[in-house]
Amino acid sequence: MLNLDKNARTVLIINDGSGTQDEVISRLSEDGYEIKVTPTCAEAMELMEKEKVDLVLLDVSIVDKEGVDAWEKIREVYPELPVVTVSFSGAYRAF
Repeated sequence: MLNLDKNARTVLIINDGSGTQDEVISRLSEDGYEIKVTPTCAEAMELMEKEKVDLVLLDVSIVDKEGVDAWEKIREVYPELPVVTVSFSGAYRAF
């Protein structure tokens, strides 16, 4: 389980739906996290303007190829928001 603040419950995944995303969503959901998914960085920024997000999982190989730019933009607009870059294309193992 992630060690987020006890009130932090929403994880935003920026990924096109490929790879091991479903496994990650399943595991986090089992641990009680609400999961939001957007396929592009632009959609993620729009969602974050409207809804509170506690953690971002950003796939480094998302389809729109704006991963690095998105990370920088998120850090600029939401400096306290944790952003973790991940790869959903590899093997995933939940411990």
